[in-house]
Amino acid sequence: MTTSASPFPTQTIELSPSYAIPIVLVIVAIPLLLVQVWVSLALSLFGLFLMFPGRYPADEIYRNRF
Repeated sequence: MTTSASPFPTQTIELSPSYAIPIVLVIVAIPLLLVQVWVSLALSLFGLFLMFPGRYPADEIYRNRF
């Protein structure tokens, strides 16, 4: 009796989003606005980008590649 591991996973692991890092980035960008406007703007936009998850679940994106 031989068993072989499938290259494709059969179980889906779903991670819940963590909003700690994006919130810290936006909060740090507020006082940075007084020092460097462009850096603050870039940091806050990146934090806002991380706050909103993607439109498609990850398993649908990877499923279409095979």
